[in-house]
Amino acid sequence: MMLTIFTTPQAFRGEFNLIQRNAIQSWLRLTPACEIILIGDDAGVAEAAQEFGVRHVAQIQRNEYGTPFLNSIFAAAEQLASHDLLCYINADIILTSDFARAVQRVHSLDHFLMTGQRWDLDVAEAIDFSQPDWAAHWRTAAVERGSLHYWWAADYFVYRRGLFADMPPYYLGRMRTDNWFIYNARQRAASVIDATACVVDIHQNHSYRHIRSQAGGLRKGLEERHNLGLAAEMPHVYTLLDATHYLPPGDQQIDLVPVAAPDGLVTGDQYRANIDRVFGHPAARSNAIYRQMIATSYWTELSSQSLSISFAEYRQIIEHLLGSTAPIEPARRLLIGVAYWREAEVNWREQRRPVAALLNIIRAHQLDARSYSGLRVFKLIRQFVRQAFSH
Repeated sequence: MMLTIFTTPQAFRGEFNLIQRNAIQSWLRLTPACEIILIGDDAGVAEAAQEFGVRHVAQIQRNEYGTPFLNSIFAAAEQLASHDLLCYINADIILTSDFARAVQRVHSLDHFLMTGQRWDLDVAEAIDFSQPDWAAHWRTAAVERGSLHYWWAADYFVYRRGLFADMPPYYLGRMRTDNWFIYNARQRAASVIDATACVVDIHQNHSYRHIRSQAGGLRKGLEERHNLGLAAEMPHVYTLLDATHYLPPGDQQIDLVPVAAPDGLVTGDQYRANIDRVFGHPAARSNAIYRQMIATSYWTELSSQSLSISFAEYRQIIEHLLGSTAPIEPARRLLIGVAYWREAEVNWREQRRPVAALLNIIRAHQLDARSYSGLRVFKLIRQFVRQAFSH
């Protein structure tokens, strides 16, 4: 397995100096050794490339605000890369040997995209890579103290050169780029492999002041509208729920489990049967990832009105699956919160009346600004209430 990893770091200042140095050094310890390319000319990038002995591309195309074009980054990486197998990754992600094993299991495939959910973790120290158990220590920390991020965002993408040859000119770090990667792979009939069950990729939590300070309201709004305009070609927002296969735990060279039919249509029961096959035995089915996948399948069915259970029965299922699982507590809150919103919308549209208990629901389920998902659901419900009372 010969792999080229490429990324576009932030300036090596403040918290990003620590975070990005941790990430890059973790990639350098993967075996077999990987080629690493740092792309961009922000402060400290060239110096970091020289310090760590990795390759560097300074010049990439940017818009009038200085934001890089994603297709320019990929073109630069693919032109310089020594290998046909590549991985685009965010510069705040720690990788360990489980990632290398997953790539080893799929690298013989010709036409695929491998990605997965990340684990969010507070990492406030420089990792001591001289410790022989550093990787096991941080994987355990992520699973025990961190949280599994939502399925609509991914931070690494393993693919073969050429899969993204016709990439539209998306702006880096703005909306819909992750979704387009999955959409494009599906359009090209590539296998989209979700490796969440066997890769713990650790996202080091950080502030987003760099986006606010660089963008400002007007600039950020213009750039996001640009990306949203490009994404209009997608029939829906593609996420890891649109994966065609799961990579199950284990070491088999290729042991992919199909999730969706070739046309993307699969019943909830078929989906859950495939997830059961991924995890293989009853003991494994108690883990957080399995429970989140099953819970999400019920929401997908309920939201598409293809599940013949009530909203109350749905909430009982979600609480049973996710109620006591700390790493995926945000998923429980989101799946229940959006179901209340959906139920309110259905009641209003079918019975032409608002649901008076919505604000109590928000308070009862802590759907507030303490989390991104809570804030998002709160805004959705507030918007709906305004619409309901305006009629």
